[in-house]
Amino acid sequence: MLIHPKVAIDEGWVNEIPDDHISNVGVVFTMEHLVLLLNNSFHVSNEGFRPRDMSHITPVPDRRNPGQEYWTLAPNKCFMGRSNITLNLPEDIAVTVYALQEFIENGVSIPPTVMPGGYRGVFDYVILNNFGQTIIATGTTIGTIVFQDVRTERFACTFS
Repeated sequence: MLIHPKVAIDEGWVNEIPDDHISNVGVVFTMEHLVLLLNNSFHVSNEGFRPRDMSHITPVPDRRNPGQEYWTLAPNKCFMGRSNITLNLPEDIAVTVYALQEFIENGVSIPPTVMPGGYRGVFDYVILNNFGQTIIATGTTIGTIVFQDVRTERFACTFS
C-alpha cells in the first residue's frame, strides 16, 4: 500500500521537505552531489563489500545564467547521486525510487531501487547516462521517492 508523503514527514521517516517537493505520490528529489563510479572492481561477499572507487564531480558555473551551476554527465557512464534527503525508515516501511519521465526519454535513467525497511541514512541513487553528454543544473528535480507499507502479504516472499 502506498503511503502519502505527508504521513512520512509527520512520522519522522524523512527529514523536513519543502512543500514544493511533496506530490500526491511521493517526495521529489534533486541532485545535490554527484560522483562518477570508476570502472575498477567491486567485491562483495557475505562478509562485506568493497565498493568501486569514486571521483567527485564539482558543478561548474553556467556563464549564460549567473548564479546557476550545472553538472556534465559523460556518455555511457554510471554515477552516484546524493540528495539532501535523510531517511529513517521503520522496519515495515520501504521506499521505491523512480526517475522523472523527461530523463528516461532522453537516455538518463535511475534504476528503480528499493530502500528496505529499517534503512537509516542519506538517500543516494544511481544514475546511468546511456547516450550522449547530458547537462543537469544543480537543484533540478530528477526523481520521486514513493513510500510503501510492506506489512501486507502481497509483499511477503520466501527465498529457498
